[in-house]
Amino acid sequence: MVNKKLLCWEKMFLICSILFFLAVVLPLFALAKYAVPWYDDYDAALYTHSFLNLEDHFLLSNLIKGVAFRVKTSWYAWQGTYASIALMALCPIEHYSIGCRALLLVYLLSLFVLSHVLMKRFLKADRSSYCAMTAFIAGVTLLTFHSPAEGLFWYNGGVHYVGMFSLEMLFLSCLIALLDQKKAWRVIGLELAAVILAIMTAGGNFVGVMYGGLCILTIMGLALIGRNRNVLLLLAPACAYALGMYFNLSAPGNMVRQSYFADSRYGFFQSVFASFRSAFEFVFVFKGMLFLLAAMILAVPVILRMVQDTDFRFPCPILVSAWSFCMYAAGFAPSYFGMGIPGAGRTINIIKLLLTILLFLNEIYWLGWLSSCLRKKKGEIPKLGHSGLYLAAATVLLLGSFAINGEKEASFSSYAAARSMINGEAKIFYIENLERKAIIESEEQDMVFRPHTVLPALLSIADYSADPNAGPNRMLCSYYSKNSLRVE
Repeated sequence: MVNKKLLCWEKMFLICSILFFLAVVLPLFALAKYAVPWYDDYDAALYTHSFLNLEDHFLLSNLIKGVAFRVKTSWYAWQGTYASIALMALCPIEHYSIGCRALLLVYLLSLFVLSHVLMKRFLKADRSSYCAMTAFIAGVTLLTFHSPAEGLFWYNGGVHYVGMFSLEMLFLSCLIALLDQKKAWRVIGLELAAVILAIMTAGGNFVGVMYGGLCILTIMGLALIGRNRNVLLLLAPACAYALGMYFNLSAPGNMVRQSYFADSRYGFFQSVFASFRSAFEFVFVFKGMLFLLAAMILAVPVILRMVQDTDFRFPCPILVSAWSFCMYAAGFAPSYFGMGIPGAGRTINIIKLLLTILLFLNEIYWLGWLSSCLRKKKGEIPKLGHSGLYLAAATVLLLGSFAINGEKEASFSSYAAARSMINGEAKIFYIENLERKAIIESEEQDMVFRPHTVLPALLSIADYSADPNAGPNRMLCSYYSKNSLRVE
């Protein structure tokens, strides 16, 4: 019989998790109102904009032509990431906040779907525990986001990495769900969704493509070991993924792009070694890691409650953790191989997201293994939720890790978002961009912008240049058919 004190703790954890989730998400969602396009957004949406302007009214055929032309041009001239390029070409320049909010919502949706699939399949978790843990994990991943400016408030950088990472979680959810399905209509629906998502995710950034390929091999391998006949249902998505991956990696544009980094890019084995080195180093570089550790400690009682009723035995936890670390480390390899660096901020975003999610999954797995071992020995599972002292200590540790952090705005995204809106920086930044918009819409062909008086960390990567020939300046001019742009 479940202890009433433990149930009371679970209800409290659910309420607190939801409140924590809302406290994290709402400031980010609100700040998106003040987000504005950056230079890559204009370049990516240029052809879509041009084709749509061929008529004085909206035509879907022109939109499709613009996206297709953008994909074709990039495939030959820069990179083969056809799905990411297509989504970039759809950048809502005139309604930019929609794109930023869509990125946030798609990420949350995909995380909740993947969590539901995993917790229902392996833990048989009840709705309360599932909702509490997922809301808690979602809140922690967003609060300790590596670079929100490049992942949530810059559509081009965000959709290429966080957006595709979200689709990869949905793809993974479909693959896992297919292994359990028996009803024909569900199999057909999941199979179709898996094939579509396979084609899309195989056309994303190279870090995500590698993650997807490793996950497919892992799932199919485990299904074969477990003699799951439904593994045959994964063949179509796997083949679709392989074809999309080949189309992506074989693009002539990849060679063009790599030529820019010919002197700095690493060899294969050097990239692998550097990736594992960076995996260790970045654990100490990432901000908010003490807060993450405190959050994991706070979640222990609910996790123990979730794992005590499952039939899953959590075998080989050491191998699972080793696989997790290799997955995390592998994220650095494509950037080392292609450019000789561990990755730009937008690339590191998905590596940090994966690390955070894997840490929680490994915590659940190890506690599940411990619970399984105790059941075999007819021992009693620790019920830390009984102890008010444990709850108080974990809560103090969580709040204390936030309080002692001297770089709160750099470490906690929602805190920075709220501060930016409260002190008025976000509004000032947005108003100054409206003034620039008025200049763009004027008859002036040689535009001159006043420099921004504020550059909120979450909303701006940099300002335009005083040099009219600078790349960002020229991209904005091309989009609006202007002669030149400079900042005084």
